[in-house]
Amino acid sequence: MHSAGGNSTFFFVLWHKLEKKTKSLLNEYNVVHDVKEALLCMKELECPGYYPEIVKVIVNRTLESFKAKDVELAQKLLLAMRESLIVDVVLAKELNEAAEFMDDIKMDCPKAPKIFQDLAGFLLKIEGLIDPKHIKAETWKCANLEAPKRDDVDVLREHFETSKTRGEDLYDEITKIVDVVIPMKVLRAVLLSVSDSSSSSSDELLEKDEDDTNKFAPFADDQFGAMLMKCFDETSEDVQKAAVFELQRFCSEMKFPTGLCEAVFMTTQDEEILESSAFFAWAQDKTKSEIPGRLQARKETLAWLKWLEENDDDDDDDDSDSSDYLLSKYVHMNYQL
Repeated sequence: MHSAGGNSTFFFVLWHKLEKKTKSLLNEYNVVHDVKEALLCMKELECPGYYPEIVKVIVNRTLESFKAKDVELAQKLLLAMRESLIVDVVLAKELNEAAEFMDDIKMDCPKAPKIFQDLAGFLLKIEGLIDPKHIKAETWKCANLEAPKRDDVDVLREHFETSKTRGEDLYDEITKIVDVVIPMKVLRAVLLSVSDSSSSSSDELLEKDEDDTNKFAPFADDQFGAMLMKCFDETSEDVQKAAVFELQRFCSEMKFPTGLCEAVFMTTQDEEILESSAFFAWAQDKTKSEIPGRLQARKETLAWLKWLEENDDDDDDDDSDSSDYLLSKYVHMNYQL
């Protein structure tokens, strides 16, 4: 059994060997220009965890080079590594780091900014090679490229996953990070962030209220509910109907865990995020067959929709909500027994 000191010595020796072999294989690659052979040598290191260090070495060596041919060789090798050995985050990290320290690098290597433009510019222009969200603004600037505008859904989704703000204050936050608050994009971003942070089990997403009614927890007023209510306030019936279809899509993507769909629909209506008419319009619409989960969602919400239709016209009973529906369902079931 290795001691703590013995372990550190072991890893130091291993790292030194990997550095030496990496230097050797890259020197050979610069001579023979054989990408496949270089990749094979990397695999023979039998240490995938060291691949990010190889990327760093390639980038740094290229920035220190004065030969255009070296830039071309680095482009080909990094492209091949991305396609078979590394994920895009690894490549993005090293490009971001090089851009961050470019002012220091160019003091020793005056041509580094131009070399970086050629190297990074080539890689960033290849569609699908690196997700733009992993590339920092400074890196785009150093590569002499304009950063692509990210879709509002991605921007909002990322914000919801990192921000601790919830409730009505969250609405004020999103008005500062997107130019125009589009309700459907906000809803889609919320549902994506919810699905990202949960499993397909409904246990994480449902909670019982004081009436023992299942509620969709993320749509509670002190979570995303208050923000969504402000987003959809005074929107048209078509927009609200489209929102119900988005709820349907979400339940389908979650694979309809027990009780989820009914709880999502009921909570959305109870929290006054969407009006009852939106659900009726959704139920009657037959034009959105391409959105998955239609039949299952109809099946799971049919009883609730029927109850909602029977009680929606009762303007004198403002306190009627889904807990009344659950009570009526319970009484009906026991009556049948």
